Amino acid sequence: YGKSSSKKAIRIIESALTRNINFFDISPAYGISEKILGKLLKKKKRDEVFLASKCGISKFSEKKNFNPNFLIQQLDKSLNNLETEYLDLVQLHNPEKEILKNLNLIKPFMKEKKKGKFRAFGLSIKNPLDFFHLKNFDLIDSIQVNLNILDTRVIKLGIEKECKRNNIALIS
Repeated sequence: YGKSSSKKAIRIIESALTRNINFFDISPAYGISEKILGKLLKKKKRDEVFLASKCGISKFSEKKNFNPNFLIQQLDKSLNNLETEYLDLVQLHNPEKEILKNLNLIKPFMKEKKKGKFRAFGLSIKNPLDFFHLKNFDLIDSIQVNLNILDTRVIKLGIEKECKRNNIALIS
């Protein structure tokens, strides 16, 4: 979060790669992160890294947009920026309760998964309580939530167990 120079970002990513860190969580809302990462990853075999990006927010200062056509445009732009043909994971970026209650609204977007543009679909939720607005787990491969020594709501609320029961990966 906050401003960082491209040179510093490149040094951080190169350092991660030399330490065999291969999971990269990015978003169009994170500035030029996708473009920087795309240029650096050309040196790696695509199957050596796991790319997780998000859709629904272009900039945190702008309104969220979960219209399937916008999500497809964002996905295509991310693929172009990352210079790759597919993402390992695409997540909705902090979707509102209305979207969580009716994921069928984004079914047209899910056709992009069948086309091979992404391999798994998930949700990056801002508040763990948002998890309880989900009515259907069929489309979801993963949930990303805050979980750390100071914030253990995922465990206390039983979200971890519910994800396990529904074969949903938990990213914290």
